[in-house]
Amino acid sequence: MQKNDSGRVTNKRLKHPRRASAVRAFDADAAAGADLSPGDIALFYRPQGRDRIISWLTRSPFFHVALCCAPHTLVEAVPKGVRKRDLRAVPDRHPFVIIPAFREAAAEAVSWALTQVGDGYDTTDLAVIVLHRIFRDFALNYTVGDRYTCGEFVATAYEKAGRKLFPQLESEDVVPADFARLLPEGPL
Repeated sequence: MQKNDSGRVTNKRLKHPRRASAVRAFDADAAAGADLSPGDIALFYRPQGRDRIISWLTRSPFFHVALCCAPHTLVEAVPKGVRKRDLRAVPDRHPFVIIPAFREAAAEAVSWALTQVGDGYDTTDLAVIVLHRIFRDFALNYTVGDRYTCGEFVATAYEKAGRKLFPQLESEDVVPADFARLLPEGPL
């Protein structure tokens, strides 16, 4: 990883810790999502505060995932609910890597995601996912239709568009760490 004078990751290549491939990484101050296309998936790393718990429990550098709906704009599930966020206007920005859109389903996934703005965040499901990751034999069927975790939200958007990103997982069990499997191979 290359860092600028402030210690932040710059708009350079980021070596993924589990792969030899390189992916494009964005410093929140450089580009602010200018290269995002609708349907792209932004996978956030470098957690701070309570976000570190998600990273630690999932044993991943990734703690949040969101869906791009326009250049500079994401739609995401956060503790305050599902919202649209303009990356240029947010003072609390984290670096992220881009998973390119699945073009055949991107427009429909974004369209569905935008209809969910205002829905709630599912903190109970987050706890269930964490328990399941710690205790592999722990199984609890828990689903709520209008509240989402961030991973569940992005996975569900693509599923509603006909593209199941993680065939081996139910959408409500998806966490940001699972998206690392979708990172592109080789330099972009």
